[in-house]
Amino acid sequence: MIRSVFLRLSAASLLALALSACGVTKQVSAPELLDLGTAPAVTASAPRAPVLLDELDVSPLLEGPSVIWRDGELGQPQRYAYFRWVAAPGQLIEQRLREVLSRNGPVLSRVATAQSLQLHVSVDRFEQVFVAGRSHAQLSMRALLTRSGQVIDQLRIDEQVAAPSDDAPGGASALRQATDQAVIRMNDWLASRPETKLSNQGSNPSTPTSGSLRR
Repeated sequence: MIRSVFLRLSAASLLALALSACGVTKQVSAPELLDLGTAPAVTASAPRAPVLLDELDVSPLLEGPSVIWRDGELGQPQRYAYFRWVAAPGQLIEQRLREVLSRNGPVLSRVATAQSLQLHVSVDRFEQVFVAGRSHAQLSMRALLTRSGQVIDQLRIDEQVAAPSDDAPGGASALRQATDQAVIRMNDWLASRPETKLSNQGSNPSTPTSGSLRR
């Protein structure tokens, strides 16, 4: 009788351990990876002078591959448990910028000459925001164009795109679109600057600008 009870308890213990192991396996399963897809098409423009693109500055929230969301504009940022970007957002956006900007002219990784144009880009927000039961992507970036330490022009970009679904994949889809819109705006902005024209490369650096960022 005692042996029978012991065997039943042992079997129950083994079953509990097996179920527990299954639960642990589920919890540590690899997160689903998200990316920005392929680069968008851009309108052809006149060839642009070489531009040095510095490594992007990002907020501490964006230094890792977490997918960020928040409840309301003022809500605390949260991280999706089972979704990750394939790389940190700053790296993904920098890669997209290089892809798009290089179609109109060289994008350098280090200074070629003292007169080289330098593009400094900061990313403040790259996240999904839930408001009144719906969500949207929020991308906020700042760009500074300089030469020899002098500011030539500056640009602020705030893109907000409605998510096709209120979950991580929907937020990622909206962030892809927001990123594409932002880099196209930055490409057009650079193309509009006379300092980036190849015919103006022998001219004197522009007088530094002041005031608020252009939007």
